Amino acid sequence: MERVEETLKRASFSARGKWYLAAEVDQFLDELAVAQQEDTREREETEEKLRSLRRENVRLEKELKASQAALKRWKEQSSQERQRRVCQELERERDQLIQDIKALRQFRETFRNAVAQDAERLIRQMEELTSPQLL
Repeated sequence: MERVEETLKRASFSARGKWYLAAEVDQFLDELAVAQQEDTREREETEEKLRSLRRENVRLEKELKASQAALKRWKEQSSQERQRRVCQELERERDQLIQDIKALRQFRETFRNAVAQDAERLIRQMEELTSPQLL
């Protein structure tokens, strides 16, 4: 459109009586046609570039959405993985505590038995001290 407008602004015709010179009008029409073709070609190239950019934009938007979805999945998996590790750690700690409790119970029973044996021995010794033989 710019070339057509420029061509129209530059146009000037010599008149011979009431008529313009045919050669000048023909030359002007030829220039106008060339300018119109160039403007049309430029417009089509620009429209094609615009379509290409729109396709690229759509592709990039899809890629961005896919990347965002992948990032969200990664964060969820990462969070789930952390939770799983924490649970495993807690389970190991629980198992260790259960073993410790069992060991403490075993120690308690062993200690009770030892105390009971010591008590029985002391009782026997006391009985021996109070036996009629000592009197």
